[in-house]
Amino acid sequence: MKKLTYFYILLSFNISLHSQSNISDQFSLPIDFENGFDFEGYVFADFDGATTTVVENPQVDLNNSSIYVGRQYRIDGQWFGGSTILLSDTLDFAYNNTFRMKVLSNRNDVPIQLKLEGENGQIDFVQVTRTNSLANTWENIDFYFGEQSSSKYIKITMIFDIGSYGDGTDSSTFYFDDIEFIYTQPDINDFPINFDDQDINYQFLDFQGTYTTILPDKDNQFNNVARTTKGNGAVNWAGTVIGTNGYLLGDSIPFSENNTKMHMRIKIPSSFIVAKIKLKVENGSNSNIYVETDAYAISGGQWEVIEFDFNNVSIDDESQTTLDLSNNYNKIIIFFDFDNEGNEDYFYWDDLSFGEIPPDFNLNNNNNNNNLTIYPNPSSDYIMIEGRLNHKLKFYNTDGNLVKEHNDKLNKIDIKDLKPGLYYLKIIDNGNTLIKKFIKN
Repeated sequence: MKKLTYFYILLSFNISLHSQSNISDQFSLPIDFENGFDFEGYVFADFDGATTTVVENPQVDLNNSSIYVGRQYRIDGQWFGGSTILLSDTLDFAYNNTFRMKVLSNRNDVPIQLKLEGENGQIDFVQVTRTNSLANTWENIDFYFGEQSSSKYIKITMIFDIGSYGDGTDSSTFYFDDIEFIYTQPDINDFPINFDDQDINYQFLDFQGTYTTILPDKDNQFNNVARTTKGNGAVNWAGTVIGTNGYLLGDSIPFSENNTKMHMRIKIPSSFIVAKIKLKVENGSNSNIYVETDAYAISGGQWEVIEFDFNNVSIDDESQTTLDLSNNYNKIIIFFDFDNEGNEDYFYWDDLSFGEIPPDFNLNNNNNNNNLTIYPNPSSDYIMIEGRLNHKLKFYNTDGNLVKEHNDKLNKIDIKDLKPGLYYLKIIDNGNTLIKKFIKN
């Protein structure tokens, strides 16, 4: 598996900016638009279907009494179409850590990405995605960036409704105003991680072709969940970092000798038979200190709970060490459908918890009959299934394709016809399902 230094090569966009030598093309913080739309100093570098201008405030009220505001209008182009502004000076993170911006849209739950870029936006950038809560109402949205290098970032890119293509209607028209660079107190994040508390400012650091947002659960309108989209062509190890304090947890994960498990509710695409979900915990100050483990989601289109046991490290990275209780693990990284590239696949997830499975979670039969054992593993000729009674067996490769079935009651299964590689064995008994993995040499 690639080292984490590769993980932070985030999705970047080619943007042709106006000349930085002309001071009239530059903005000073805080940014408002009270000079009006005739002022030549408001210059936006639009790209991929977005057009940004200064207009009259369409809704003057107590939340925003400004006469003039910015407007971003999107039609056609790309799902990441947006606009970039050039600042008059680099950002100083010595005292500030958050951008606050007023936003108005005719709908709620719009994913809005704010991206900070250096002189070379292809390399030097960091981005945060948030969603608005209210439709047809001006509201303040905070984009918390945590600790960053000062004198590095000099451009701000705004992408409204990232992940969707603009259609030229009012639903693809967004207003913004009063962009401030301020300090906010970082949130202390305790388990479980869910998305129902509006006072907790969750941050996602997506990389290599994913983008994550918070939105209402379609199955329960009173519950918010995260949705990570693994975009078309995203590499197999694309994923997201979840945290609050500069993408870190407020405290280290309290691993102990008898407490090494984490659980997560997840819904994979309905077309999926199985998806490997990799969870990585890391020291936020030293990326060489980490442990990762795998779990398998098997209920396409349905919510289920998967279990991560960090006593069982992933076989994908032979260089990693085992869980060391003396280390401080305060960063969480999630990889969705790890073995495959992205194809605009949606992964919904919620309730990332530490410790034994919470009593209100439903495992959806994912851990039933866990006393079954497969050996030898790896194997080249056969596998033995100890504890098997009367099960149907289905063998899947890492692409999710069914490659072998076995329905008799023999405990010894011939696998000489399988090609070398990793396989998932789906064991079905009276409606209960268990996933085991093995390696064919």
